[in-house]
Amino acid sequence: MKVAFIFDVGIKYPPDFNNIKCYYVSKELCRRGISVTWLSIGEKVSFQVDDGIKFVEISVPRIRFIRLLVSALKATAYCRKERITVIYADDWLFMRRRLLSKLFFQFIIRISGIFWVSDMRDPLLDFEIAIGRVKEGSLSYFIKRIEELLFYSLSTLVILPSEAYARLLSEQGIDPKKLIGIFRGIDRKLFTPNTSGHKLRESLGINNSFVIGWFGIVQKYRLIDELLASIAANLERIFPDAYLLIGGKGSRLESITRLANGRASNRIIYAGTIPYNKMPEYIAACDVLLCPVSTKNRFSLFSAWLKIAEALAVGHPVVATRTFTSYVDFKDLRGVVWVGSTYEEFLNGIKWARQNLRKISEEAMKQASDFHLYSIDRNIPRIVNAIIKAVEKSF
Repeated sequence: MKVAFIFDVGIKYPPDFNNIKCYYVSKELCRRGISVTWLSIGEKVSFQVDDGIKFVEISVPRIRFIRLLVSALKATAYCRKERITVIYADDWLFMRRRLLSKLFFQFIIRISGIFWVSDMRDPLLDFEIAIGRVKEGSLSYFIKRIEELLFYSLSTLVILPSEAYARLLSEQGIDPKKLIGIFRGIDRKLFTPNTSGHKLRESLGINNSFVIGWFGIVQKYRLIDELLASIAANLERIFPDAYLLIGGKGSRLESITRLANGRASNRIIYAGTIPYNKMPEYIAACDVLLCPVSTKNRFSLFSAWLKIAEALAVGHPVVATRTFTSYVDFKDLRGVVWVGSTYEEFLNGIKWARQNLRKISEEAMKQASDFHLYSIDRNIPRIVNAIIKAVEKSF
């Protein structure tokens, strides 16, 4: 068995936040003696080996009407030549938002006898609905849903971000034997309860304050305007000694920037885009972390939010929106105050966390010391086991 991870967005190595899961899965495959190639469709031909992984770029001309077909045929030819038996496609890193093209590419790969593993970190159509790009019930929605079902049917294995998500798709008719829903896990070498935020707090002048943190990619479903902006606007009145520490990027960044400029409050600190290796320090600088999401779409309701687990891995409590995942994948997590998605519910959750800060912080620290169930050390091997099992069953 040989596995190729396929990319059309270029390969970033050493890995960053976007492709770190591919790296974790790759290293586990390598550990088991399985050959791993990162195969990129680009404009030049290159080959190198690093950290036990082959990095290969194949050249495809930028001719609009034939590029897709040539890409599929060249990738197939390379895989056949190198005896690669499995293609692993991360939904964010290969033909994102080009589902019909990806479906065609996948069909060529599958009829050549190569297995296809789809890592649906953020299932495309649900994500598009959550950010407002596709309207549920529209003609575009129905066409894309059919394309998605065909894509799933051609996949040997579909990896979903949570067990709750896998149950949902199974109930909607997707073959449960093709599905694995598993939280990818937290890297315990990076996110540890020993992380100190003291120097950062000192540099920001917030040592003796109650610090509320929010970090992530700024999207509509994260309730930036509906909730985070309202908390910021009323922060000094409700929590006179509090600061709101924000880090992130995205389409609604302008909302945060206005707050950071002091128009809503002079107690808003906007840290910009935080490098992933710095995230534990920023989490450690906060007393309480926030993870609000909308409950009006299934993407938000069934995804497993990394920021909840990352905060707890560092030993800091979280106020988070209760979703279906909180009842399934995160049901045993300690140190979380589960609330609704309205401003009032979230504000009451923060107030409760503030009043019971010592108790909830102790719970979070206990969870941090017992984090195996939510770590990459446990869950990445389970993903690799599922890949191997799916391929073996398909022979």
